Amino acid sequence: MNGTTSVLRCQRPGEAGAWTMVVAMVMLFTMTAMAFQAARVSITEQKISGNEIRAQGVFAAAEAGLQYGAAWLVGQTLVWSDEAGNAPYETAPSISLAVTGGYTASILFRRNPTTDRSYVEVVSTATKDGETTVTATVRQYTLATEQNLFLNTPAPIIVNGCMSTVTGNPDVTPTSAGEVTIVTSQSNSGSCIDTGHLNVNNGGTTTYEGFSPESTDFVDGGAWKYLFNITKANMLASAAANPMITWITTDQVWHGPDPGTPGTSIDNPGIFIFDGEGGCDTVNGSNATIYGIIYFETTTFHTSGPGTCDSNGFGSVNVYGSAVWEGNLHNLNANANFFGIDLSGLEDTVTMPIDKSILLPGSWRDY
Repeated sequence: MNGTTSVLRCQRPGEAGAWTMVVAMVMLFTMTAMAFQAARVSITEQKISGNEIRAQGVFAAAEAGLQYGAAWLVGQTLVWSDEAGNAPYETAPSISLAVTGGYTASILFRRNPTTDRSYVEVVSTATKDGETTVTATVRQYTLATEQNLFLNTPAPIIVNGCMSTVTGNPDVTPTSAGEVTIVTSQSNSGSCIDTGHLNVNNGGTTTYEGFSPESTDFVDGGAWKYLFNITKANMLASAAANPMITWITTDQVWHGPDPGTPGTSIDNPGIFIFDGEGGCDTVNGSNATIYGIIYFETTTFHTSGPGTCDSNGFGSVNVYGSAVWEGNLHNLNANANFFGIDLSGLEDTVTMPIDKSILLPGSWRDY
């Protein structure tokens, strides 16, 4: 015998099944964990996909608001105010647009009037309705040109009526040699247009335009409609907030603008409206010099006012620009001088309806 002992181990009944159970449980837990992980990845991907869809949607809504805002500007007369804490920028009241898919775009307009008031920045910020954290902003400049203030070039003298009793040799000079000095609604027949002692210098001429007649009680027509591309009501509304426009309703002898105010220099012209309800206004300025436009609404049909009369004319006044009478010009006096000048600078004094709006390539931003 060699002294080696062999031990034979017998497997107990059911032991193999227990190991199988353990392996099965491990596999089950592993597969369950993998399933949970796959589900979590799927949910995350869905959230990412949903966020991307909402981001694309809100961005598209912001772009739609931008396009809409630029188109909406045409025909609008914007009211500008200083942008808080960001001088010299101005902003106009915002508008909103409901966009398909449950989005809302808020559209703001801003500009820097010290550079070029025609360049308006359209800023569109869109949000998902009910989800204020889902937002996008795009902005782009548009060239928003306003309608012209003047329909026709202002002549030194414009009269919607007759012209008579000119005394004392006053002078009128066109802007350039040979240009129009006097525009009138009346034909050159009979004695209605009698320039008398008026000295027409530098080859100035008279033009007969045949204005549309003005009806009663201060409506548009006549010399106003010939000259301005804005209604009297809108001009009056502009005068409330615009120091360049002076609206005069009282009967008075006017001596011209105060020193340093609009109308006292070629770089600071003004618009002066005598609305006619005050009676027979006249100007006698002791050689006062006025730059801009003076408009007299003093026709005989104003029966509701304190007085009805023809315009009394000027005396001792120098007008650089245009003097306009919505009625007869009577008794133009000595020492009255009218000089035609370029009044294009007045175009920027009155906010006019926007005529065109063209988005400028290269100015688009999404921040």
